[in-house]
Amino acid sequence: MSVAFERNYLFPSIAYKTVISPSSYNKQKYLDLITENYNRQPLRNKWSNVANFHHYYDDWDNNKFEKLDLNELRNLYGNIIDSFMSDQIMFSNVIEYTWNIVNVTASKNPQEMGMHNHLHRDENYTCHFSAIHYMKIGENHSRTEFRNPLIVGYTELTLGDIGRKLSPNQIENSSFFRNWSLNWSEDDFVIFPAYLDHSVPKRKEETEDLRITVACNIYLKLD
Repeated sequence: MSVAFERNYLFPSIAYKTVISPSSYNKQKYLDLITENYNRQPLRNKWSNVANFHHYYDDWDNNKFEKLDLNELRNLYGNIIDSFMSDQIMFSNVIEYTWNIVNVTASKNPQEMGMHNHLHRDENYTCHFSAIHYMKIGENHSRTEFRNPLIVGYTELTLGDIGRKLSPNQIENSSFFRNWSLNWSEDDFVIFPAYLDHSVPKRKEETEDLRITVACNIYLKLD
């Protein structure tokens, strides 16, 4: 006998994905310039010792590298983020928000990025959402890995052996795993809660293809 069940998701962390058409901006221009800068210095890191990527964070005006004009990307991402804020998040009243491009990364094997999140605030705004544009990733790229934010993800007694019994391909089971990766593709633009710890492990297979991403933060003014 089959019984019908209604699913009610409690405390979900939702990742919102859309796809950016490569023809909607001069993608090759960005790929060529970022690749050139990477080849000049593969390890470019003023950000944190949690990663050994080629980072632009806090290093945008470094004269060692060709300057990256972000205006086209700002226009492109701005339309997506405005749509996200108006159509996907159900606020009880009008919310003032702002956003910016915070980093561009380029990496090859065996470069990696450790667990971190984007939670921070200044005097008026708090970062509540982050976004990743997967501008270039090959077939053997490392997936972004997210850490379970629920306490169950840190409790061996609760997890026990259940993670080895549940299907690792069903996202509905993700709350019973310590970490989870989604198989996003090149040209995907993904928005997720800034509190989610995430990392980029070393690639499992050797490849010379660069993995190039752009990271954004969305800040809400709640006071």
